[in-house]
Amino acid sequence: MILPSTIFYLSIHSLILWFGVLKMRYVNGQIRSNIALHKPAFQQNTFTIHQYEPDAGRFDASNAVDGLKFNLTALGDSSNGYTSRFLGFSVYVSNTTSLLGGTLCFKDNDFTKSTIPAVLNISCPVYGQYVIYYNERLPGVVYPDGYSEYAFAEICELEVYECGIGYFGYKCTESCGHCLDPAQCSPVDGTCSTGCSAGYFRQLCKTECKSGNYGFKCNETCGHCSDLLYCSHVNGTCLTGCEPGYEGEGCQQMCKFGFYGIGCHQECSSFCKTSRDCNHVSGACRNGCRHGWQGDDCFDAAFCISLALNCVLIAIILMKRLRRASPEVTKDQVNEEKYKGDNDVSKEASNETSYQELGEINKSETYESCQ
Repeated sequence: MILPSTIFYLSIHSLILWFGVLKMRYVNGQIRSNIALHKPAFQQNTFTIHQYEPDAGRFDASNAVDGLKFNLTALGDSSNGYTSRFLGFSVYVSNTTSLLGGTLCFKDNDFTKSTIPAVLNISCPVYGQYVIYYNERLPGVVYPDGYSEYAFAEICELEVYECGIGYFGYKCTESCGHCLDPAQCSPVDGTCSTGCSAGYFRQLCKTECKSGNYGFKCNETCGHCSDLLYCSHVNGTCLTGCEPGYEGEGCQQMCKFGFYGIGCHQECSSFCKTSRDCNHVSGACRNGCRHGWQGDDCFDAAFCISLALNCVLIAIILMKRLRRASPEVTKDQVNEEKYKGDNDVSKEASNETSYQELGEINKSETYESCQ
């Protein structure tokens, strides 16, 4: 008995984006191999005629997914005179075997027996488990000329393609993000079901870690980079080097004992109270300097006190010498005044005045010499 409608089901236990009736090839997108090959398939009714009963398997639904496509004829008829049976067909994608919950991907309203192709490509960006081929010839409905009287499902081969690894979306033209497992990028919306690789976060794993963070889930904190904007969001490497006092790729290691500064290349002073025990950033000695040395880094010798003492000693010596010289000059000048024959009063007054003036002059000279 021939029914007024026919349904062919193909069960695909994976994501479905692209499928074809008879054969599918989409060359512009990033697709991978046929995922319908050898998958479970069944049909509402199987065509049987007594003379073919010994070979009844030739009409089983599994023939549509066996990968044999070299012969597109039916019953040895090379003229392909059964195209009228395809006219008006529909293709659905669904998560059940019911059309009611499925998505209509294609409905033929235009093909004729002469225009329907032997190989038909259909693009359908849909997520589902079943591909359903449906056709009908309902009582009381007038169909266009060329349509067969009854409905058949005579599919030579049905192939289903999903996006290749690393691609998703309509026509598989979108690139997946940095998924931890690239094979787990959804071909529908690009979400990474197993999370992101190091350095990225959010559902599509296309967003880099914020400045100052890196690693898986961006949970790691960058070290003492000279510029956090150049801390690698993947492994924390400081691309522009470290702040003074730190070293290593991640700039998380303090300088070794005895070294400090940029790149830890500068040596601490050996004149620190504890030799070469200094701050790893500034080089300042932690416990002060040894005797005779000063400054934060203990590189300055203590000369100031000794210079001041030498200056005082020199001044005292000069003053003593000047005082010895001043009395001799004064006696000579007084004797000369006595021999001039002036009166005693004038002589004494003159001597006192002369001695006093000379003393004032010598005091000034002595003061200037000390200065």
